[in-house]
Parts: sequence; structure tokens; C-alpha cells
Amino acid sequence: MRLNRAAWGLTVAAAAGLLLAGCNEGGGTTPSPDASGTSSSTASRSPALKDRSAEVMAGMTAPTEVARTKGKAASELDGATLVIYSLTRTDTSTVLTFALTGPGSGPRLAPGHWPRFPVLKTDKDTYPPVTWLKEPTAEDPWYVVHNPMMWPKADVLTPPQTVLYPSLPAGTTSITLTGTWFEDVTVAVS
Repeated sequence: MRLNRAAWGLTVAAAAGLLLAGCNEGGGTTPSPDASGTSSSTASRSPALKDRSAEVMAGMTAPTEVARTKGKAASELDGATLVIYSLTRTDTSTVLTFALTGPGSGPRLAPGHWPRFPVLKTDKDTYPPVTWLKEPTAEDPWYVVHNPMMWPKADVLTPPQTVLYPSLPAGTTSITLTGTWFEDVTVAVS
């Protein structure tokens, strides 16, 4: 499995930058106004920020693949691969985390393509992605709740993506991902 290390590294670096922006070492004190409203001369200066990015990076791990499936023959994603990292259920929602390689050309899983996103199927019910109505147009009336997908490239995994689904019934241990773009695959529910 080839991870898009540059995209993963940029994501981790951005997270580290945000974390670093709020971190400093030592604390220090802040000048406090005295009775006259002026700052006290006994306040100390805060020390310089310390680069903690190595600590953050050391704690990061790449996602682990739990299932994969291929694009359906003659579909727009024929030749693509869907790599699934997790399917996590809570009492309020279910989140699918995945990555995608492209066939070299073809569509991306964009918000307007929500009818083509995988559907979660149990023995009794199906669960499509959660969608919402924005300012509708004839060309693009719906959005799906997920993070933006980049155009997939042949043999290169996109950064991890997520899609929101309704909560699966309590006790569901596995489901089938089914749809128009990919072959069906069974995935464990965590």
C-alpha cells in the first residue's frame, strides 16, 4: 500500500503548527495592573516558544487498512481502489474513514456526487450518507457531509477522508459497503 506521504506529512505538519502556536514552556507571569492602573514592574517576560513538532510527529501514526475494494468494471472509477481505515459507530452517527486511488482519470467523490457514495447495508436496512440541502440549483441541489475529496490519481492514495452516516443499530458488528462505483465489501464496525 502506497500512502501519499507528502499529503500525510502536510496534514500532520499543519496540526503540529496549530499545536505549537498555543504552546510555550515555563509559563511566566503576566504584568498585572497596580492600583494606579499601570503595569507592575515585577512581572517577568514569557520565555520564547519551544519547537515541539518532533514530539507531535512521534505520536502520529498512519491509519491502518481494515478492508479494500476495487472500482466496478465499466464504472467511472473502473481501475480505482477504495481503501477503508475504519467504520466507527456512536449513538448519534457512523463515520467511514477511507482513502481512494484513481484510475488515472475520472471523477472525484465531490459533494454533488453524494448519490454515488457507498451505502451502508445491514441484513435489514440501508444507510445512505447524511446529506443537507444548501441553496439548491438544478445542477447541484445536494451536499453530502464529508471532508473535501481531491481528484484521485492512479496508484496514489488520497489523504484520509471521512463521510458521515446515520447511527447504525447498537450491536452491529459488520456491514456491507455497496454502491455504483465500487464492488461490495464487508467492513467491521468499531
